[in-house]
Amino acid sequence: MLVSKLALGIACSLATVRNTAKRPLLSSLRTAHRSGLYHNRSNTIGTMATQSAASHAVEGEHKYTNRLAKEQSPYLLQHAHNPVDWYPWSDEAFEAAKQQSKPIFLSVGYATCHWCHVMEHESFESEEAAAIMNKHFINIKVDREERPDVDRVYMTFVQAMTGHGGWPMSVWLTPDLKPFYGGTYYPGKDSYGMPSFATVLRKIATLWATKQTDLESQASDILQQLQDFTSSLPPSPSAEGAAAPVEPRRLLNAIHGCAKQLAKGFDAKLGGFGGPPKFPRPSEINLLLRAATEQASQEASSGTSKSGKSATASPSAELLVTMSLFTLQAMAAGGMYDQIGGGFHRYSVDEYWHVPHFEKMLYDNPQLALTYLDAFRITLAAQRSSSSNPSSAAADDAGLGLLSPAGAAVEAPAGPGDRGSSSSSNWGLRVGDERLSDPRVYATVVRGVLDYLRRDMTHPEGGLYSAEVSAGRTVELHCMVCHCS
Repeated sequence: MLVSKLALGIACSLATVRNTAKRPLLSSLRTAHRSGLYHNRSNTIGTMATQSAASHAVEGEHKYTNRLAKEQSPYLLQHAHNPVDWYPWSDEAFEAAKQQSKPIFLSVGYATCHWCHVMEHESFESEEAAAIMNKHFINIKVDREERPDVDRVYMTFVQAMTGHGGWPMSVWLTPDLKPFYGGTYYPGKDSYGMPSFATVLRKIATLWATKQTDLESQASDILQQLQDFTSSLPPSPSAEGAAAPVEPRRLLNAIHGCAKQLAKGFDAKLGGFGGPPKFPRPSEINLLLRAATEQASQEASSGTSKSGKSATASPSAELLVTMSLFTLQAMAAGGMYDQIGGGFHRYSVDEYWHVPHFEKMLYDNPQLALTYLDAFRITLAAQRSSSSNPSSAAADDAGLGLLSPAGAAVEAPAGPGDRGSSSSSNWGLRVGDERLSDPRVYATVVRGVLDYLRRDMTHPEGGLYSAEVSAGRTVELHCMVCHCS
């Protein structure tokens, strides 16, 4: 769904993203770079930013050096020696596009993005592709972590056009910055039914040369459609309205509605919600646990049976907790969780949580630690409750009576994600497994994540690394400054 603020940002002549003033993050990165936060931790661990910056001192080392060599962003520095005549997001680039009457190719990514590196290697390091780019386009490279405003505006367009988004983001613009075509990753060669990046470049260059007026008109029509769409949306709340509390009943209805929707997609064999790639989404588990708390309160006050059915057809409290705990344990049992070094990788490329995308992010690991801590508290409370109430011990030992002493068996919901009861999933972990109610499992994961963050993601001088990515045999750390008092 389109976001009204973002579409409006496009429709208003892109005034916001035209602003070339450097953001505070950039000055922070510059400070971090000067202070040596991009340091080598060992012979095989370091940052590409340091390597790129150091190489700038010796001009003869590289066949090509473009404008990005003067930038401070780690991501932009990675592209400083491409044969592509890159511009940063700047008035200089916009004026060049107008004077030469060329379309703009905008490439947006970030330093730890795997497919950004792949597209660079396949296309941006290719002299053949670079020749096409330099001849027919004004090429702009943007770091989404440095300019999230630019990223948001054009990602809205790509999602509206293709139905999906991601990075690297590839967008073609008119000289006045109106988008007319876009996508994400394009391969270096025509393959698997996808056109190569060079093929797309040639096609767009031909269209611009023969139908420039049509493309410009199409870009204007797209903006108008986005504007028409957003004008039909309810108005955004005012500053005063945004601060007003939401009516409790509406809030609970929204929580339960989301919980029911998640339950429909629950994978009762492998855990999680939906198919691969599977991301660890702590916000979904947090919502289920919040819904379980509310549902348990309603069940206690109304005497509703805990068999998984209720008058409102909402999932029972026990079922919501079971889905949450099963998913948490399935995620931690696979390769997406670093079984040696701790911490979660960004996502699993397969449905079994086995094969990780080798990238660890600062933004999700602390959230996951808190979610696993909640699971530890729930299971510990249930364990203590069953110890003080022997009559409920059998249910609790089965991992089912996690919210109250009076637990009852819960069956996993059947649905698209229910593949039966094969014991091959996640080393035999199944819904109803007694290990779900073992608080030690969640405590171990919490400690593993926090130890990883403290050991590998914290700089000795107090800063935090934003991400860690593996590129072949090298692990790269990328710094996001954190002013710690």
